[in-house]
Amino acid sequence: MMEKMSKWSAMSVLLSNAMDIMGYNTEMIRCRQETYRTLDKISNINNKDGPCTRFTTGGKAEGIARYFESDIDHLHTVKHVICTDKPLYIDHSNILTLFKVENENTPPGYVKLKLLEHNGNCLKEEISASLFENSSGEKYISSIKFTENIKESTIWLPGFTTQAKSGPSSPVSNGYLSIDRVVSFRCFLPRDQNILRNRSELSRCRDVNDTSFGFESQVHAVPVGNSYSADKYLEWRLSYTEAELNLVRNLSHADLKVYIFLKLVARSIFKPVCNEMTSYLMKNVILWTSSRCCHNSKRRSNILDTLQCCLEFLRKCLVTNYLPSFMLPRRNLFRGRVGLHENKKLQSILTDMLNSGPAMIFCCNKVKIAIHSLIKIPEMFKEYSLYRNEIEKMILVLCTCRARLRTHGVTQEQYDKLLIRDRLYRTTKLKILAKIGLYDPSAENEAEDVEKILKSTKGEYYERLSRMLS
Repeated sequence: MMEKMSKWSAMSVLLSNAMDIMGYNTEMIRCRQETYRTLDKISNINNKDGPCTRFTTGGKAEGIARYFESDIDHLHTVKHVICTDKPLYIDHSNILTLFKVENENTPPGYVKLKLLEHNGNCLKEEISASLFENSSGEKYISSIKFTENIKESTIWLPGFTTQAKSGPSSPVSNGYLSIDRVVSFRCFLPRDQNILRNRSELSRCRDVNDTSFGFESQVHAVPVGNSYSADKYLEWRLSYTEAELNLVRNLSHADLKVYIFLKLVARSIFKPVCNEMTSYLMKNVILWTSSRCCHNSKRRSNILDTLQCCLEFLRKCLVTNYLPSFMLPRRNLFRGRVGLHENKKLQSILTDMLNSGPAMIFCCNKVKIAIHSLIKIPEMFKEYSLYRNEIEKMILVLCTCRARLRTHGVTQEQYDKLLIRDRLYRTTKLKILAKIGLYDPSAENEAEDVEKILKSTKGEYYERLSRMLS
């Protein structure tokens, strides 16, 4: 028994060390979290007269995704629009658009929004064009119509081109980096006792900050209906993204590594079997497991214990074909996602992983290569890790510069010139180019030459960095 525990602890520490060097150490996670918080703050200041406020979500905001590792997710909240099921408690004003939340005949986690007042100035035309009037004269806003009516100028990003819309998202890309943008409404709803109980269970085992969790105001209505509903064009999904982000940020670093490992496994093993096995499902798995497993999972020597609990929980959910949403347990996240054949195959994969014991960490090829490198060439691997982390930090500095100079009304040409003239941006970009072998820092170059270097190396620059940081 002691030998078994020792083996599991040793493999846990090995996995933890490998993931640190892969770019998931505490320093890099905090650096990413702080950068994306800063980017949101700068963006909202620069666009204070715009119709929306921006909030970064997903792996980037959680700090657990390297720069090119996944898409950037932005949640845009329309100003002066409020949704609530208790409209009498809202302090009405002349610049407020008010919707009543109705969920009597909708699936769990979905609502309809009935218009009560339409006085807000933000996206007023888009909202008006998306209204549907029923036979009783009541007006509801259509989620599908609203998504179609969103103008690209509402959430403009220089250097990015629009892609085909997918559900509530309006994605853009610059060829190397994609940004998924969702426009939402702020909701004020009664405290759900299931949510409070789940959060209480999680805080019992973790140091969760009460003030960071918030209450009703951390709910958004996003424009997408349930695909199985007859009225899906009128339904909106309740999103607890902001509250979920605060919970993930308060997980222990050991639990975060389990979450990262689950995301890597989902991408490389689960998704080829079932495309619906997303990172969001893995987030719910780690939140449920962390709220229930109160062994000392803050220690890196217990990572495999937590991982085993997660995989067992996921397998049980597949057996019952029911993965409850952590924020809204009545909502089944597997509904309509996992077919019978896919379900059986996923159960088989999870059974094999669990039966393999500590060797389960080798199921993910990216982690397997990292562990092999850590054992065979530890100094070289660590040196490369420091090199890669330094470059990613400089890229995040460039992101801050771009956000600072990205003001509404600036053309793409003006924006490019502002970037090249900015001293911090220019020197940081040249340092990165020198680091990846695209620029000789010893050469004396005039300002015009520097501009040419930055433009001529753009393609190769993105190619090399995307290979390194994805």
